[in-house]
Amino acid sequence: METANFCIKYIMTRLLPLLLFFSTTSYGQNINTTSQGGQQNIYNDAIKHYISFVSRSDNSIFDTLFVLKDDNITDSLLSSIQNSQIIILDSTEISNRLKSNISYIAHKLFPVNFDNGHFYINIVPFRIYKKKDEVIFENSGICFVSYIYDNNKKRFTFNRASCNGL
Repeated sequence: METANFCIKYIMTRLLPLLLFFSTTSYGQNINTTSQGGQQNIYNDAIKHYISFVSRSDNSIFDTLFVLKDDNITDSLLSSIQNSQIIILDSTEISNRLKSNISYIAHKLFPVNFDNGHFYINIVPFRIYKKKDEVIFENSGICFVSYIYDNNKKRFTFNRASCNGL
């Protein structure tokens, strides 16, 4: 009986934590994740595909891309994607940029969603301007960047980008 208790105690204190550690590290997503910055971050990848898609469809050139701050998403964005400088705007920065009474476009990134077998990120451009001392966010459309999760490779694979109403 004492030997059985020793074996159970040994398994619980030594092997179980080791098995849990290996299971979380060996199957973790290492490409296009939401939890780490750099090239592997799915939001950076979505912005890259968004810039490419919009540039091809209407010949837009993004030397600077303004992104509205979201602590859960924008803290891991790169400072430059596809030769475009990424500038994160908080409420103070939004107001400061409007002091010259010139409108500009800022983009809102929404968290990854899942629908019908696809993961997707919505990117919504807003024209921001002042009207009678009121800040206006005018939406002109929405873009979707979709991914499929490749279970064999343990990573997200880009599927397509599309925009409506831009």
